[in-house]
Amino acid sequence: MSPLLRHPPPRPPPAVTDEELSEEDGLERAAMATGDEFDSLGFANALEGESLAETAKAYAQWFQAKATRRLHRLEVRRAKLPKPGDWSTIPKAQLKTLLRKGVPPEHRQEVWWSILGCESQRLRSPVTYAQYLQEPLEFSTSETIERDLPRTFPNHKKFRAAAGRGELRNVLHAFARRCPSVQYCQGLNFIAGLLLVVFQNEERAFWALVCAHSALGVEGYYTEGMTLLRADVQVLESFMKLKCPKVARELQRLNVDLLSICSEWYITWFAKSLPVVTVLRVWDTLF
Repeated sequence: MSPLLRHPPPRPPPAVTDEELSEEDGLERAAMATGDEFDSLGFANALEGESLAETAKAYAQWFQAKATRRLHRLEVRRAKLPKPGDWSTIPKAQLKTLLRKGVPPEHRQEVWWSILGCESQRLRSPVTYAQYLQEPLEFSTSETIERDLPRTFPNHKKFRAAAGRGELRNVLHAFARRCPSVQYCQGLNFIAGLLLVVFQNEERAFWALVCAHSALGVEGYYTEGMTLLRADVQVLESFMKLKCPKVARELQRLNVDLLSICSEWYITWFAKSLPVVTVLRVWDTLF
């Protein structure tokens, strides 16, 4: 008998059915099957021919000249910084004006890292990011994070892949250890996810989350009772009565609870309720 017949080649493994796929593998397969095209931030574009796609394309073309001027203005100011990348040295009034014009995406992570004081916070911390990841979480916290990972920006190519969801898991795990009074609250996943999109580095995204959370003073959005969230919605109601009295009266007539409508805006810092480009502009001014 021929030696080739004595040792036939191994059979290929049987095809895996959709039912046998793990959740991770299923998400990976779905991502590969979509054939989506992505924008510069990594989000799936609207399909060609849809009104949203046409509007976005028209706006991008209209805005291009303004974006070019804005980039030039910021780079001129950047060249005058006493220390490269140290935007915190700019007088507050000038910095506020600059940020409200919008930070060009080419420099956004540098500007945010500086004005939030991330590097000094990282250096002062007695616990490193890697050490936070080694500390265990309560089972309920870990379980909630896992449940929210596939729900976080599923239209972004990073979070369609297991590696991207792993980075998001790490950032949320470390934050839960860093802020035990909060641990994890639904909504933080969208904030952490968008910071990952901007910084493209999980440790830098983590420190940006820590610093922004502290700078904005929003711990009360995520702790038991959400007292700060309720207070801020009451402030919004008061402003609506002053600025939009007809809308306020109509909401009152219909017995609409503003908290049920607006709470998601606040706990995600608008990351889930506005177009992403607009969210980044809002964060430019908040930070």
